[in-house]
Amino acid sequence: MSADVSLAVPPHNFDAEQAVLGAILLDGSILNTLAGSLDPEHFYKTSHGTIYQAMLELAAGGRGIDNITLAAHLSERGVLGTIGGAVYLAELVTAVSGTANFKHHASIIVQNAQKRMIRTQALKVCAEINDGADLDRIISLLPDAATLQRDTPESVTPLAVVTAASLLETEEVDSAVEWTLYQLIACGALIGLIAKPKVGKTTLIYELAVKIAHGAPFLGRATRKCGVLILALEEHRRDVSRRLRTLGAENLENMHLAIGPLDADEVTFAQLKRTIEERSIGLIIIDTLNSFWGVSDENNASEVTAAIKPLLNLARSTNAAIIAIHHSRKSEGEHGDEIRGSNALFSLFDAALLLKRHEAENQRKLTVISRWPETPSELILELRDHGYECLGDGAAAGRRARLDKLAEALTSEGQTAKDLSSRSGVSFRSVHSILDELVQLGRAQRLGTGRKGDAFKFIACL
Repeated sequence: MSADVSLAVPPHNFDAEQAVLGAILLDGSILNTLAGSLDPEHFYKTSHGTIYQAMLELAAGGRGIDNITLAAHLSERGVLGTIGGAVYLAELVTAVSGTANFKHHASIIVQNAQKRMIRTQALKVCAEINDGADLDRIISLLPDAATLQRDTPESVTPLAVVTAASLLETEEVDSAVEWTLYQLIACGALIGLIAKPKVGKTTLIYELAVKIAHGAPFLGRATRKCGVLILALEEHRRDVSRRLRTLGAENLENMHLAIGPLDADEVTFAQLKRTIEERSIGLIIIDTLNSFWGVSDENNASEVTAAIKPLLNLARSTNAAIIAIHHSRKSEGEHGDEIRGSNALFSLFDAALLLKRHEAENQRKLTVISRWPETPSELILELRDHGYECLGDGAAAGRRARLDKLAEALTSEGQTAKDLSSRSGVSFRSVHSILDELVQLGRAQRLGTGRKGDAFKFIACL
């Protein structure tokens, strides 16, 4: 054995150690995955092992893990100065590029620890050989093969398994859906609001956001008051302010906004999760999905799925509802086919809210395709001075709109049904029944006999 071998620096990787610690500070849930496969003694740098041990202690006590709580815990133990202080903890967060590869980085740490153990044993074996030890003694010092084959964090995937009996014992029977907006938006759901440009989806969603922050009814439906976070990725700060002021949001302390471009990377999702937890966010609005997800080919199912899964996981893990605003295709469609891009996007939404123009200029039809049976399939909305109002189901509201159009087309001069259809834009097939209703309501008067050469004509009642 040469002196150079014994004096060489043992295997280690400081970058991997910092990456794992920084990832845990970004997302404390990572510790649940690593616990049992990564131990404090696996870290080569003593201070890193001390930090990791403190994280385990915080988790065992049911406390959250972040720079402040970790620094306080290390200070209570009297070791904060030995690890570089609170400044070094902050550096760990800024130095990490994200959380996606934390298992791989943890595996590097464990494998280097195993190499150091082999190296230590090998040095002992060499020393014993030089001292003239017999063969049995040397063999007894060789590392145990079972120890060397220990699973690394990258190869271990935690699988939480419960029996049907235990699940049904703890879960409420037929537990009701918890709604952020009654029968339309469930807590912990991923929702798509789909419409063509300039249809009014942003106007609708901002009013929804303000009503939920106030805990006020919206579209005649109850809301659950909670914190709201709007990712305003496209609009100018000035326009966002004007819109919120118009809606009466001046005193809303539970409405939060992130204005400007945002990357959909691991750091952003970790920050979103922390914001949801710290500010009691129950609704996140992404305006728009196209400005957030970074998908290069919307028709690529695998790329779309990879981009949407983190949003779905965020909704499930935090129980916050997430609404992603997205555009519809230029061509019309139905049953979700009108959603632009791969059908994988539609399949991942818990509900798709499809907003389209209706018969009247200030009306919109909201078609809902949902996984919840109690959700209405279609609503007609009307934009009034005080905001959107729900007129009810599509058939009734559509007939009401046609009735109003025909009533507006009536004058003091008699017009035939064909004339009124042409003037109002109402289909000739439905004109007669609607005119009959106007007569019954006293809003129109019928003239003539309706016989050949004396067709019915209609005038407005004064």
